[in-house]
Amino acid sequence: MQFEQLPLFMSASDITKRFAGLDEDRKTLRTPEGLYSRKKESDDQLMARKRYEAKKTGVDGSWLAHSNPSESLYNNIAREGVQTPVDIALDQNSRRMRSKKGVIANGHHRVAVGVEVAPDRLIPVQFHRKAEETW
Repeated sequence: MQFEQLPLFMSASDITKRFAGLDEDRKTLRTPEGLYSRKKESDDQLMARKRYEAKKTGVDGSWLAHSNPSESLYNNIAREGVQTPVDIALDQNSRRMRSKKGVIANGHHRVAVGVEVAPDRLIPVQFHRKAEETW
């Protein structure tokens, strides 16, 4: 598929099936094997945490991209859908890629909420050659 032929809209469920979360967004977790045994969050753990964060309001939800700080991003997306495009990076040569398919470079909260409230609803996506283009 040519870069110029990529879709403008995808469902949240399709995004999570085809693209991994960005490594820089993953928290390091302790494992039961021992005091110093650690691993990065899985995609499912990352999405669960992003969904939890999206339910916060006001100061606690400082990443909110909508105009009403008294409403959580979760409730806003449940009511209005995702309005801001999710950025997806397709750079196959980057060391930060966990998957050969690409990564969600920006928009984890939007995708995590979308999967729960309306997994088949189309949301806007924007593709980039490198994750750095989204920062």
